[in-house]
Amino acid sequence: MTRKPTAYRVATVVSVVAMLFGNLTISHQVHASNLASAVSARIKPDTVYREMRGPYLRLNFDVELKNESAEAVQINYIEMRLFDSDDKIVTRRYMGRNGLPGSISMLPSDEIPPNGKLYLFNPFPDVELGAIVARVEIRLFHTEGHTELAFQPEPLELLYI
Repeated sequence: MTRKPTAYRVATVVSVVAMLFGNLTISHQVHASNLASAVSARIKPDTVYREMRGPYLRLNFDVELKNESAEAVQINYIEMRLFDSDDKIVTRRYMGRNGLPGSISMLPSDEIPPNGKLYLFNPFPDVELGAIVARVEIRLFHTEGHTELAFQPEPLELLYI
């Protein structure tokens, strides 16, 4: 029997804790942070717009995940948390491996190739929400640890002619 790497076991424990205690805050950073240096992440494009369509908030962005190790990295859990201007959590969305198959199986791929990149379109594009979102945090738990991103979406002004 082979044991999973320590980082994998830690990521699994952190994932369970995050699911049980959704308001648990690991950190509030403006840029990406990593427990393991092998995986980095960034939001594309640099400016993310918040768009209201009826009762739904839309955030259109991609997450670029880069794996600098010689081993493939598997994504186990993704969480997006939305905060208002008072820095209070408004809502959170998540997907993981619970269930058969788990909701994370909706992604085109849950594996970052060795020395490669994986692009994820926002897996939570529409959120029914009545509040203004001032900040968004995304946490990705994977076999190398976890990666966090945070950004402030800009309002999208639509001009109709």
